[in-house]
Amino acid sequence: TYMKNTSRPWLERDLFEDEVENLRQAEVLLTDTRTLLKMMDQAPKLRFVQILSTGADVLTSKLKGRPPHFVVSRNTGTGVALLMAEYVVGAAICWERGFLEARENQLKKVYDRGPRFALYRSIRDLTFGILGIGSMGLEVARVLKSFQCTVHGFSRTPQGESARSPYIDVYWSTGQMESFLAECDYVIGVLPSTPTTKGLLGGDVLKAAKKCPVLLNAGRGDLISEKDLLNALDAGWISGTILDVFETEPLPEESLLWTHPKVFLTPHVSAYGSWKNRVESTLDCFVENYRRLQKGEPLLGVVDWSAGY
Repeated sequence: TYMKNTSRPWLERDLFEDEVENLRQAEVLLTDTRTLLKMMDQAPKLRFVQILSTGADVLTSKLKGRPPHFVVSRNTGTGVALLMAEYVVGAAICWERGFLEARENQLKKVYDRGPRFALYRSIRDLTFGILGIGSMGLEVARVLKSFQCTVHGFSRTPQGESARSPYIDVYWSTGQMESFLAECDYVIGVLPSTPTTKGLLGGDVLKAAKKCPVLLNAGRGDLISEKDLLNALDAGWISGTILDVFETEPLPEESLLWTHPKVFLTPHVSAYGSWKNRVESTLDCFVENYRRLQKGEPLLGVVDWSAGY
């Protein structure tokens, strides 16, 4: 479904004729996904495209079965990953210390030092399980470890010793989801949207989460359907959920998530940040990939069309 880009309205316009002519001659391009989809058939000489986004699911879904003739790389800049890590840590602290409830008390002029606010859990005492340990997940792990907490990582394929990060204490992979969930106080979703990740936490999967964790999803909304998420909350398999992404975006007005007492949501902005931050992160990634392209070295963040990201 085409979604109107209210945050970047210039992406709504058609390309000018001189822009189209330049594209016909271009071999290397830095652009956004929507513009690429509109003009790719008019750029026969393209060899390499760097997209602004960290995910490629819009491209892979639109181009299913017909990958382009050029290489496409996602934004793997460290600035974007750091924003995601900030979101995870900030949301967890907000949840554990009851900042939202404290704000409500302030507005009601209630001075409450009861258990909800005084007996909070320290980040250090918690186990965070990260679903997806690519560049984004590893940066989340790095920042979390600065709080001396325990970090578990779940990936689709087993990680060899040489590929393991010092910021992840325990690794899990496909076939070990139940054991992974049983260890977590927080389950952090930073996965892309692919055929293998869609509905990964659906059905009764979260029933294995023995510690009744908080589910924080900042990757893609199809990790779990809204129906399955509400069921997990109402069944007590998870104690609450922090959501930056949703099965349907924008979140429909009739969604029960808006008013559910165990849900805190934000409108898909976890790794958005200031324009300055995104420009610098994107340019760093583009410049490095352009250098690699010139020297014939492997590029970073290349989209795998068969895997879907």
